[in-house]
Amino acid sequence: MVATKILSEYYWIQESTLGGKQRNFLWRIDEQYNLYIKRSASEKVEMFTEESLDKIHNYISENEWIDLANNVAKLGKDEEKDGLGKFIYENINKDIAYAQLASQVGAIFTSVDIWVCNGKKINIKFRIASNEWKNTITDYYSGKIIT
Repeated sequence: MVATKILSEYYWIQESTLGGKQRNFLWRIDEQYNLYIKRSASEKVEMFTEESLDKIHNYISENEWIDLANNVAKLGKDEEKDGLGKFIYENINKDIAYAQLASQVGAIFTSVDIWVCNGKKINIKFRIASNEWKNTITDYYSGKIIT
């Protein structure tokens, strides 16, 4: 992972999703703990606020293992099992494309050692590794910045 400066004062880190169809994306975090994600297929930058990340992290920490659960078709038909994508859809943003960012959030939080992934390419699951996500992610991010 290399940090790349693509905006005037912010550095972006390249990451890949964890599934069998790995997708590259860029991410960064700001001083207010807002997480920004730019998928490679889109110029659009999506944001998770500190409040939404607190909700997501608390959800993960309250359970043993949490499924990724971000299938487009199942979310659209309200048939998706409980998990990260469904939680984002029901509690953060009722947009299916936004809920699919569960793949990126999971990859980031796993790479940073905030969560642990079960290591599978299908039926991906997460569990808590660190209760302190804010310091962990900002320390990681700061360590990746190349000046």
